[in-house]
Amino acid sequence: MATAIARALGAIWQPFCGVVVFGAHDGDGATVGLSDAQKDALLTGTVFAPMVHH
Repeated sequence: MATAIARALGAIWQPFCGVVVFGAHDGDGATVGLSDAQKDALLTGTVFAPMVHH
């Protein structure tokens, strides 16, 4: 599932296995937690919406 999410977000160069931690970064490159919208996208599966071709 982590690999599918990463690929949906454009990270296609490696598979991800095991425990996965999702994070984000601010404009200065510091690691920060996910926004509510990002958390909702992961929990509802809407993170895959860009992959759906109509």
